[in-house]
Amino acid sequence: MPTPTVIQAVRLWETAAEPDPSVKIPALRQGLAAITAAVARGISVNITLIFSLDRYRAVIKAHQSRLWIPPRAAVV
Repeated sequence: MPTPTVIQAVRLWETAAEPDPSVKIPALRQGLAAITAAVARGISVNITLIFSLDRYRAVIKAHQSRLWIPPRAAVV
């Protein structure tokens, strides 16, 4: 089941009036799963609140883990 962050990201993405919207998701521990799920759904994500190299590495891992899976094949 998608988290509230993912549900909100999808809602914002679908209702945005811009041609290629970007949804902001904070790089908190709880946000890493939402980043992975949003990227898997093809949503452009602007990741915020990265204050350490360890968190940066975790964000990169979360983001890249779904880049190679087609959005429709991803289980979220």
